[in-house]
Amino acid sequence: MNQENRGPFCPLAENRSEWGSLSYYGADRNHKVGQPRRGFGPEFRMTTRANTTRSIGEEIFLALFLHVPLAMAVGTFIGAVLRLFVGRVLGFRTQLPDLGVFNPLLWGSSLFLGALINRRTHHRSAYWVAGVGCSYLLAVFLSDVSGFAHSEYYRGVSGGHYLRYEYRLLFSPACEGDKCLGQLLVTLPFVNSIAYSVGAWLGLRAARASENPPDALPPPVQ
Repeated sequence: MNQENRGPFCPLAENRSEWGSLSYYGADRNHKVGQPRRGFGPEFRMTTRANTTRSIGEEIFLALFLHVPLAMAVGTFIGAVLRLFVGRVLGFRTQLPDLGVFNPLLWGSSLFLGALINRRTHHRSAYWVAGVGCSYLLAVFLSDVSGFAHSEYYRGVSGGHYLRYEYRLLFSPACEGDKCLGQLLVTLPFVNSIAYSVGAWLGLRAARASENPPDALPPPVQ
């Protein structure tokens, strides 16, 4: 194409070789004809793929070493202390009817932590905490049940109903003796992992809603 025959949009066409195929997704709405749009070149696409690949490893690391300890250790500890404080210091009745380990005082802190932290961090790995908690509960449940079958004592107290007996140990509202230890070390971390993941989901939705208000016009699709 000759220099003198170029139309007003030819500078934009020239940029195709430099920036690759153009699209309006993520384009700068203040773009001027003759200037390359931001975020469409091959270098940008390659960088995005690299960042995505790195983010997968980072998300796994964050899930195992940040969000899981926060939910299953810190959240459980805060919940236990909060219930003890409200129950003994303030003299309130904290054992809600038929709720047991599902008492909101025991898992509410994890719900709040998940929402507060993921609103700022936007970590997808925060969703995985619930899966870790479910896997932990299932592993302990199956391990205990298999051990009951080899114990004469548990065969007697359970009447051969090992699954039902284990369920009562971990989820019974009445916490007595070894039931309290099992619920503190197994059930409460599981419940807090669920609450943390729900809070993380709510926090991320709130963050995205604030960043993308409903009245904002979406970019045109080409």
